[in-house]
Amino acid sequence: MIALAVSVIIVTAFIGNNQRVSGKEIMKNMMMDFYEEVCTVRFRKTTENTGIVVFEERILTERELEHFFYCFEESEYKEIGSSPFSIETDIRYYLIFTDKLGRERIRMKFYGTDTLILDCMDGKNEPKHKRYLIKKTDLESFFEGE
Repeated sequence: MIALAVSVIIVTAFIGNNQRVSGKEIMKNMMMDFYEEVCTVRFRKTTENTGIVVFEERILTERELEHFFYCFEESEYKEIGSSPFSIETDIRYYLIFTDKLGRERIRMKFYGTDTLILDCMDGKNEPKHKRYLIKKTDLESFFEGE
């Protein structure tokens, strides 16, 4: 009986730790409070092997932003909290959402298409900080301009 109880606890913990969340849920639960004040979204692609080299930096058009959100919302993520994660790429993609005064409200840092670091700031409280493994995505089509 004890073995069965321990098995149930282990399975429950495993399922709880491997729950996936959609980009749509991240938008709703994390970003919407901060998105109201956003007026500009900058995109930056860099490499960080021996130093930081910026390949590309631009302000996104409305069409590009729609493409990004479509890919983001259809993706699946797993929150990793403060767990360590491996970085297997030198490529970084940033989306920086700023308000009309140029203050950052949302910063998304993608390590290739493997990991997402998300920070949301209102300027009054501590930033909301989340880390996610990207489990399923088509974000590469956005990042590479396809």
